[in-house]
Amino acid sequence: MTVGIAICIAVFIWWRAFSIEIDASELRYKSLFTSPKAIELRYITKTVRRIEVVSKSNHPPNRIEIYGTVDGKQVKFDINMKPFSSADIRKIERLLRVI
Repeated sequence: MTVGIAICIAVFIWWRAFSIEIDASELRYKSLFTSPKAIELRYITKTVRRIEVVSKSNHPPNRIEIYGTVDGKQVKFDINMKPFSSADIRKIERLLRVI
């Protein structure tokens, strides 16, 4: 029973650690094991939705790939979509104009 409770607590902490905020000018994303990411919407050059049965390398299998420029440098990062509801995913895809 203790192990089951510990697993439930771990899953809850993992799930609550993810957040996406999109306002009129910026996208901010944070997850449990990565540093927070922020990019101005106008500097996002491409967004791609990927769903894979088996994850390749260290990418989440259910993700949105963000490509753009931050401080003059090309960046690419993944947003793990697994913790979010289907309705939230559709809103995020619409706001980011995901391919």
